[in-house]
Amino acid sequence: MYDKELGFEAIVKERKSGSLNVLMTQPVYRDNVITGKLIGMMAALGLVIVMAVAVPVGIMLIVSGITVNPEDSEKYFAVAHKISL
Repeated sequence: MYDKELGFEAIVKERKSGSLNVLMTQPVYRDNVITGKLIGMMAALGLVIVMAVAVPVGIMLIVSGITVNPEDSEKYFAVAHKISL
């Protein structure tokens, strides 16, 4: 929900700065512009969320001395996937 707000905010900023007029003169559909902005914002937020989880977990594993082998990581990802559904 927040990413959609950021996408529309980016369009409003472009409209105020005048760069939206230049963008709309290109042979690109308006829907493609909006979709591209939304996908870009979602990707940026997704990267922030992944890093916000991965870095602390990695630090905790290093500090605690726990080793994770590939077989265990597959199990953890499967559990995390089931929880996210």
